[in-house]
Amino acid sequence: MEALRPRKQLALDTNLLLDLAADVDFAHDFKEVFQRRGYAFLAPPTVLAELHEQSVNSATMPKRELARIALAKIVGWDVIPLHLSTLETAIAERLANRFLELRLLPDFEYNDAMILAETAVENIPLLVTSDKHLLDLDEDALALAFTEADLPAAHPVRPKALLRAMRQRSEIRLALGAFPCEKEQAVERWQSGLTRTPGERECLNSTGGSNPPLSAIPAQA
Repeated sequence: MEALRPRKQLALDTNLLLDLAADVDFAHDFKEVFQRRGYAFLAPPTVLAELHEQSVNSATMPKRELARIALAKIVGWDVIPLHLSTLETAIAERLANRFLELRLLPDFEYNDAMILAETAVENIPLLVTSDKHLLDLDEDALALAFTEADLPAAHPVRPKALLRAMRQRSEIRLALGAFPCEKEQAVERWQSGLTRTPGERECLNSTGGSNPPLSAIPAQA
């Protein structure tokens, strides 16, 4: 049930799970960074179906073996298989067909349409994928399709771009942490009448452009 799942969720496309199975560095970096940040990884039903199909019917043995590795390790990677109800599956199928009717995706990319629809039905905001057809979707037309279906939008995103964005945020946090305003220092300044110690950086609170500082308010008689 959705209510029991973590708030920070990412749906994973088939290609990312295959990259994990192939021990591609960026895929494992992505997994480690986002899981360390508390994100839950979920695999839509059509992703699991694709892996099963590829494990049996892929044209080459290496591709079949990668699909088998992904299926065998998916639980060990802490990727949660999604299970949709009959009603949720029907809604996803209707939405996927709508994507194809609107020419958002080619007719032969029905699986891609289903994966995106299943992600939206489960209220997962991002689908992590390297699939060109999904990444090249018209964002405005896609947003309108979700709105017309009365479903929350699910956005395809590149794993490398998402990983880069997360690392940039971490760098910003580290940079800001180079000038901490420690609670103890703030208390000491307040107790000493906000007297500035030479050579130390002051941490000032903004007045928001409206409220005057307390020192500017005349004392009551």
